[in-house]
Amino acid sequence: MRTAIRKLRMEQGLTQYQLAALSNVPRICISRYESGKYYPSMQNAVKLAKALKVPVEALLDVKKAG
Repeated sequence: MRTAIRKLRMEQGLTQYQLAALSNVPRICISRYESGKYYPSMQNAVKLAKALKVPVEALLDVKKAG
């Protein structure tokens, strides 16, 4: 999840502060998610996905099998 959040944020040209303002998720939490120290709650994952205009599944670092 950490690389997906960072990748999507950077692709959209957003700073962590800007994403925090758009999502109403504290910047320190975004930093911790991106560093892999913590994983977002479902509530925060939904907020981040909405702010990044992607489905929640896009935040997951899941590689599809097959």
